[in-house]
Amino acid sequence: MKVNCVSLNCSECCRKYWITILPTELKKAAKLMRLGEKSFIEKYCVLHLNLFPAHNADSGLGVSSVFLPKKIAQKIRAQTGGLHSHYILLPSIAFKREKSACTFLSRNMCRIYSARPRQCALFPFISIAQKNLPREYPFCKALSQRNARIPKDLLEKTQLLDISSYFKSVSKKGFGKIWKFLPKKGVVCLENNFLCGISKKDFLELVSMAKISV
Repeated sequence: MKVNCVSLNCSECCRKYWITILPTELKKAAKLMRLGEKSFIEKYCVLHLNLFPAHNADSGLGVSSVFLPKKIAQKIRAQTGGLHSHYILLPSIAFKREKSACTFLSRNMCRIYSARPRQCALFPFISIAQKNLPREYPFCKALSQRNARIPKDLLEKTQLLDISSYFKSVSKKGFGKIWKFLPKKGVVCLENNFLCGISKKDFLELVSMAKISV
C-alpha cells in the first residue's frame, strides 16, 4: 500500500513528533523555500538531542550520566525517579514546532511536501522493528485502512545506512563539522518525549563527550 497522507487528510505524525533532518535533506528543503541554508536554519530549525537509557557507553553514541548538564539531570530525575549510568545520544537538527506541530504544517498540509525528510515519506513503515504497526501507531489513518499491509520491501536500507553514517560522522568529525550552520537554541527529549531546552554551548559540549561504538 502506498501511503498518501494528503488524500487521507491526516497530519497526526506531524503533530506528535519532532521532525529531524539530514544535511542533504536540509539542502533540498531550503532550496524549495528559496532560502540559503543559514537563513533556513535560523528561521525554521532547532538543535535536537534525543536521549535513551543505556547500560554502558559501548552501544551507539554513548555518554556517562556524570557529563549531563545539571538541568538535564534534574529533569530526568524528576521525570523518572533516577538516572541511568549512561545514555545514548542522538544529536540532530530538527524543524521547529508551533502550536504543537511541525512548523511546516499549515491547514493540515505540509508546505515542503515534495522535499520532506525521508522519515516523513516512510512513515509509518519507518519503524521496521515493530511487528504490529497499527497498535504502535493507532493514530495513523493509513494503517486503519482495510487494505493496509506492510510492504515486503519494508527495510529501507538506504535510510538506515544514511542515519548510521551520519552518527558515525558526528562522532568522528564533530557535530559542528557536519553542519555548516547551527541553530542558536535546542531541545532535549528523553525517549522521544520533550524534556527541556538546551543552549547551543551545552549541546555541543555534551555531544563532544560522546563516543560511538563502531
